[in-house]
Amino acid sequence: MSNNSTNEQLQQQLSAAQETIKVLSKRMRQLEISDTQSPFQKQLQSYQQRIAEKSDALEKARIWSELIIQSSMDAIVRVDPNGAIQSWNPMAERIFGYSEFEVFGKLV
Repeated sequence: MSNNSTNEQLQQQLSAAQETIKVLSKRMRQLEISDTQSPFQKQLQSYQQRIAEKSDALEKARIWSELIIQSSMDAIVRVDPNGAIQSWNPMAERIFGYSEFEVFGKLV
């Protein structure tokens, strides 16, 4: 197959994809403008809201746990299933005398 033929096919596929995107975008705008939502749309919107809320709660929990680990008065070392160090907190640096950078990936 020649480069021109391949380029023409790719251009046709791109044009078709762009046309599909235009049609779908137009349909989405129509659905957003509509005063009444179908039960499916309401359910989908509810799922999207719950996912956003759970994602926000998960991020807050992650930040909270990181703050606890970083300020702990105990050495906290996280290892992967193979026993390689993935992280350790400032107290572990103080107790063991090595920075996290020096021990990352080392086996315990």
